[in-house]
Amino acid sequence: METNLIRKIIVSAGDRDISYVVGKDMAGGNITVADIVFDQAYALQFNEPRYNIYVIDNKEEVTRMWKSVPGNKCVPEYDLNIQKEL
Repeated sequence: METNLIRKIIVSAGDRDISYVVGKDMAGGNITVADIVFDQAYALQFNEPRYNIYVIDNKEEVTRMWKSVPGNKCVPEYDLNIQKEL
């Protein structure tokens, strides 16, 4: 199984760009970006790319999906050091 293929995603938000990086604290340290995943099921059903951002709620220690970003509004950056588990 391969995990954490996407290291960072840069989202265009009108007049500014927002970066989401795996491992980065957000919302005043209340959440940490846990993973960024290409939503294959959505892409197949709607013929449009989308990325889902998952975070860890640091108070509850629970991982949840936080945001979904259309592929045309972002640029993913892949982790070049990823290793495939056997």
